[in-house]
Amino acid sequence: MTGLELLPRKAFELTLSDGTKVQGQFGTWALSRFGQKRKLGLNDLMAVFSENPQLSDMIDFVLCAVEYKERQTGLPATFNDLKFAQWIDDYTAATGEPGVLMVLFNHASREEDKPDEKKSQDNLAGVNSLELPAVQE
Repeated sequence: MTGLELLPRKAFELTLSDGTKVQGQFGTWALSRFGQKRKLGLNDLMAVFSENPQLSDMIDFVLCAVEYKERQTGLPATFNDLKFAQWIDDYTAATGEPGVLMVLFNHASREEDKPDEKKSQDNLAGVNSLELPAVQE
């Protein structure tokens, strides 16, 4: 059955209609890869996601998150925009829930639950992380 599991640290797992599992994870590398593919600087990246993101932008960003996991695990890159669009259609048909792409996109921008945040050198000049604005469903 087609499914979606949202995991900690902005990771996710898609289950395709044939039972195949596809993992992805949003983060610095996925955002950097998206900018590289689109030839966008940091300000342009923020504009793409904060104004009115195009469907193709959202799909490509999710595919960058999947590419991250494929590279991290050494798996061959076989998941593409056609397979992802088919998964969206299958998921919507199976669950009756439209907006699954928005759920994934908002997962990328959600803040993690943090116990007691400690100040450290990792917290460079008060900049915690690059957060993408959430898009309304």
